[in-house]
Amino acid sequence: MTINIITVDIGSTFTKGLLIDLQERTISKREIVATNIREGIQDSFSTVLKLLKVKRNGEYLETPHILVCSSAAGGLSIVVVGLSPSLSLKAGEQISHNAGAKVVGSFSYKLSDDEIEEINNLEADIILLAGGINGGDEDVISHNALKLSKTTSDPVVVIAGNKCVCDKIANIFKSAGKPFEVTENVLPEIDKLNIGPARDTIRKIFYERIIFAKGLESVAKIASNKIIPTPSAVLSAVKLLSEGTNRMPGIGPLLLIDIGGATTDVHSIGQAKKTVAGVCSRGLPEPYLKRTVEGDLGLRISAKSLLERGQEALTNCQLEELNEYVKFVGNKTEYVAEHLKHKNIDIELAKLAIKLSFPRHCGSIKPFYAPRGEILLQEGKDLSDVSTVIGTGGIFCGNDNNKSLILRDAFSEINDMSLLRPRAPNYLVDSDYIFWAMGLLMHADSKLAYDLLTSSIRCDEIAK
Repeated sequence: MTINIITVDIGSTFTKGLLIDLQERTISKREIVATNIREGIQDSFSTVLKLLKVKRNGEYLETPHILVCSSAAGGLSIVVVGLSPSLSLKAGEQISHNAGAKVVGSFSYKLSDDEIEEINNLEADIILLAGGINGGDEDVISHNALKLSKTTSDPVVVIAGNKCVCDKIANIFKSAGKPFEVTENVLPEIDKLNIGPARDTIRKIFYERIIFAKGLESVAKIASNKIIPTPSAVLSAVKLLSEGTNRMPGIGPLLLIDIGGATTDVHSIGQAKKTVAGVCSRGLPEPYLKRTVEGDLGLRISAKSLLERGQEALTNCQLEELNEYVKFVGNKTEYVAEHLKHKNIDIELAKLAIKLSFPRHCGSIKPFYAPRGEILLQEGKDLSDVSTVIGTGGIFCGNDNNKSLILRDAFSEINDMSLLRPRAPNYLVDSDYIFWAMGLLMHADSKLAYDLLTSSIRCDEIAK
């Protein structure tokens, strides 16, 4: 019988690991080391593994199950190419995020030579090529395929557009010697978002091809699971907590804000529906499980761009002091704030990340002036019924319940009244920083993963 499970997250900044005791039903050990990208990801992984393994009589005991996720070396990066910005392009972006990827470039209509050069420079892992409903436009996606077949970079192209032209497009890439995969149309009908097939194809490519380009091949030989992108693990844990298990009810619709060193990711789970009568919808139907990634809003690697986006909102810090700190942590991304002054700056930056990332994820209702008069249009996901908002990431770690005030204060300062935001949520924090790990553990023991998640999230009564 397996006594222990080790879960490891190889991040761009830190490699984290947990030793989980299946008999005692607890997390028995935690370790974290700086990820050494230059010397090799394997070194950081091996160090964490050695620190976590149990010794008996001077010998390390074998751990049959080692579960791994990774966002190291930039994670999984995707360029999305579609036809219409509001339809096939948006569908491709949503599916890419759902697959655990970071969208580094988005292009619509017919690609130009300048855009092809830009795509070359982005050096993405995957290009998701969409466009045209089934039986619809064939010209644009065919044009874009020809252009992409001549790129100097060599990402895998996922063909996920009009099924009537997929064979022709596959032959274009085959003739050019470019790697490609064909999957179902991401937008088979004008109002139908088809998430599953393209998402699964992207995850398959991540495991079969991309982890080897990231230096994870030796890790893959040790791991018991197929290595998955860290955001995919987090998204799985969000779903588990919301829906529960066969024996335990979930907590219902929720919003998770994951603040990292490079990005701020926002996850929401719940039915996308209109809660305001008389409002017309515009755009794609929103997914039940939604993730958005803000690559310009992080506390370390992208701290400079975070400050640039919203420094006018940081009234509690001196600008000169902020600039000095942001420059410092941008060069020393593994830095963990020790002094009270630095901790307070990190808190203010975290609030800013929330204030900027949430409106990009949340739907809104705004007036639109039509020939017959003003109408109200809803775009994006209605989060009004969400009753729980959770913060995860290093900034929320520890036993200080006041960490939930970071969420409450940030949301109280979001003044856009058009947003379809949670009405009166409870603010909780992932004090043990384990969402990523529980997304791995749930496939071995979903009840334990659920129990550990519910014990990790804490509520500050003041923040209700």
